[in-house]
Amino acid sequence: MGKKANKPDLEADLARLETIAGKLESGEANLEASIELYEEGRKLGARCLEGLANLETRVKRVIENSDGTLRTEDFDGDQEE
Repeated sequence: MGKKANKPDLEADLARLETIAGKLESGEANLEASIELYEEGRKLGARCLEGLANLETRVKRVIENSDGTLRTEDFDGDQEE
């Protein structure tokens, strides 16, 4: 099957995280809104870290082959070698 439905978009998550950081740094949000932004940012940060780890694994699959040769293959996070 192709891409998973509802799969998070790493670039969109990073952009939203940057927006949140800007709002928190500027002080434009009141205390309650700041807390909500912070909580959203923590969740996005964790999701971004997971996405980056998946990308790192994908890159490793491209460059690491047991006999030292290079190959490319589709990455599936549920796949085991």
